[in-house]
Amino acid sequence: MPITNSFNHEVECAEKRQHTFSSDIEQNTIRPEILDEQRQYSNVSNDDIEINSYSFESELAQWALHFKITHTALNGILTILKKHECFSCLPKDARTLLKTKSVECNSIKKVNPGTYYHFGIENGIIRHFLDSISNEEIKLVVGIDGLPISKSSSTQFWPILAYIRSISNHVFPIGVYCGTQKPNDSNDYLKDFVIEAEQLILNGIFINGKFYKVVLDVVCCDVPAKSFVLKIKGHNGFYSCTRCKIEGEYIEKRLCFPYSEPSNRPPERTHHDYVQRTQISHHVYSNNSCLVEIPRFDIVKGFSLDYMHLVCLGVVKKLLMLWMKGPLSVRLPSWKINQLSELIVNLKPAFVCEFSRKPRTLIEVARWKATEFRSFLLYIGPIVLDKVLSDHCFKNFKALSVAMTILLTPGLSEFVQYARDLLEYFVKSFEQIYGQHLVSSNIHGLIHLVDDYQRYGPLDLCCAFPFENYMKVLKTMLRKPDKPLQQIVKRYHERSNLVMQPTKTKPKTYIILGSHNRGPLVDNITINPQYSTLVKDNFKIKSKIDAESYFCTNNNDIIKLVNIAHLKETGEAVLIGKKFIQKKDFYNQPIRSSLLNIYEVQQLSDDFDYWHISDIKNKVLIFPRNSNLIAIPLLHTVL
Repeated sequence: MPITNSFNHEVECAEKRQHTFSSDIEQNTIRPEILDEQRQYSNVSNDDIEINSYSFESELAQWALHFKITHTALNGILTILKKHECFSCLPKDARTLLKTKSVECNSIKKVNPGTYYHFGIENGIIRHFLDSISNEEIKLVVGIDGLPISKSSSTQFWPILAYIRSISNHVFPIGVYCGTQKPNDSNDYLKDFVIEAEQLILNGIFINGKFYKVVLDVVCCDVPAKSFVLKIKGHNGFYSCTRCKIEGEYIEKRLCFPYSEPSNRPPERTHHDYVQRTQISHHVYSNNSCLVEIPRFDIVKGFSLDYMHLVCLGVVKKLLMLWMKGPLSVRLPSWKINQLSELIVNLKPAFVCEFSRKPRTLIEVARWKATEFRSFLLYIGPIVLDKVLSDHCFKNFKALSVAMTILLTPGLSEFVQYARDLLEYFVKSFEQIYGQHLVSSNIHGLIHLVDDYQRYGPLDLCCAFPFENYMKVLKTMLRKPDKPLQQIVKRYHERSNLVMQPTKTKPKTYIILGSHNRGPLVDNITINPQYSTLVKDNFKIKSKIDAESYFCTNNNDIIKLVNIAHLKETGEAVLIGKKFIQKKDFYNQPIRSSLLNIYEVQQLSDDFDYWHISDIKNKVLIFPRNSNLIAIPLLHTVL
């Protein structure tokens, strides 16, 4: 074949296979973010043939990773593809395509009674760093917890995870321990992490030629993990509180921490107290945690109380169990429990797509996840419990709900002291209602919770939710029971080699989807093109679905979206909708609900109006209650 014809044939094959696989990707509905960084090439040259080939291989590899295709299945499809001459350049083996490297024996170290692999802090920072980060200081949020691999095996992971402050959706592993039980000595387990953290904090890091300081901002753990890492008493210890030197009491066969007025409380713990071991009963071992060697890290305040475990899985779950199975003075009869379950499930249609879990009945409360307890505390409870609970129980719950709403909502810092007062009231009245013996370490911990807000801001900035979400990712990396740690290492490096880094430029502030021409439009003001869906800041507003169509403006107006169009004069995308005319406080105690942007609304306006996308303050959930509607802002981007 002549050289020119051969070259043209290769170019044609390269273009053909690129187009063919792109169609396959679309048919398999791979998410756009998996492929949005693939380069586009226009002019064809000898180099372009190689680049197109690489792009195809890269897309095939990313498709395999995204859909968790096993090496055996991928080998099968490679064998089929290579039978066609256009795909002859593809590798024969999945390990070559995915750039899988064998795990060297000396890279996995022995940490009794299991093994440990250190991925590295610096590697994770560089891979997940965004150029849009304007600060010259990289703040790390670290999470440590245990993860059982399966119910049929005692094998477990103990990962050390982290993310860079402000990009919590990019969690990365620093190190992973694997064994049939947790490490014998937490210092052996943390050694590599502490050594690297110390070097980075003292010396900083250069990224793209720019120097950044590194700070260990906070460590998020549940109580058992914190006890293990710090070598201190667990939640069943008399001196187990990590924030103050209170001594627990043994009442009615339970360890409890009775409420005391602020003026009568024991002193707060300090970093110096821990290092000097001033309260020896607080410690378990003869040596301290090696985390004290990390420069500029407060070993006491640097560990958050983590509201996911303390409040959601601790206090809220405890309240529900007390109402269902507690003392007769507070236990609800079965017909009221059934009534409450029905009220909860009836609100299910109002829950929007940002909630990964919809409301379930109280029959399944033992299997509720932390997000479900959070939804009950912030959204469901204030609406349904007044019809079921006694006045003093409901008032007690409402104090907790309002306090947590304040501590989880950005921009409400002026109410933080009031949130502290509400939590003090909750703990004190909880003791009076339910009994002193039921004031557990979680209930006691609420009086210290506001300290985390004052140090870190809204409590979502120092909680374990991002790390719990990444635990699922770790589990999906496993294909078989044999050598689980080696599998995690291989899968992670496959993704590191092939999945592009997060976008280096500032992302768009919004995306509009769902093109149509059905209207309505505002006469002489808005024109085509029209759209039905707005994606902004990780939440969606959809005009086609009633529950998804509500938002709150910067002026605190509650709007129902009916269309997205463009201004006739400037071409700017705007939101067309109707405003609720009647709006008033949903409740006045313990605080006016309008101060928290919570309203009782009625009657949409007759005429359409339009709002700029920059006018959106947050998405709103609309719950039916009697003949009215309750508007509550969506407090989290992803629930």
